[in-house]
Amino acid sequence: MAAKKPKKNDPANDELSIPAAVAEVAKAAVAARAVRPDPEHDPRPDAPAPEKAPERTRAEVQADIVARRAELSAVLGELERRLDVPTRVKTAVGEIVSDPVQGAKKHPKTVALAAAAAAGLVTGVVFLVRAVAK
Repeated sequence: MAAKKPKKNDPANDELSIPAAVAEVAKAAVAARAVRPDPEHDPRPDAPAPEKAPERTRAEVQADIVARRAELSAVLGELERRLDVPTRVKTAVGEIVSDPVQGAKKHPKTVALAAAAAAGLVTGVVFLVRAVAK
């Protein structure tokens, strides 16, 4: 007869499945994190002294907040400008229409895209006319 395979939950079984091993390691990590020494009462002589946050006045904190808001507002404005594609296209087309040479130099990608779209449109019209003529 073949030997019986020990059950997973059997205390005599020293083998763990992979998920059970991962769970055991995770439990040990959580337990290790929960037992942290207090830096103020650390018994080690070489333990670094706890650093205290620098004292700042209310006016300094408020000035930092105002500066950060201005910075974030500028970033948000730039993102809105870059993501507003219809306005950017209208601006580029307006510049190209008003002065084609300077507009083409300033917006080469837009000109190339417009040329490709025009070529595709003309090709489609030619194929449509040929299909209707047959």
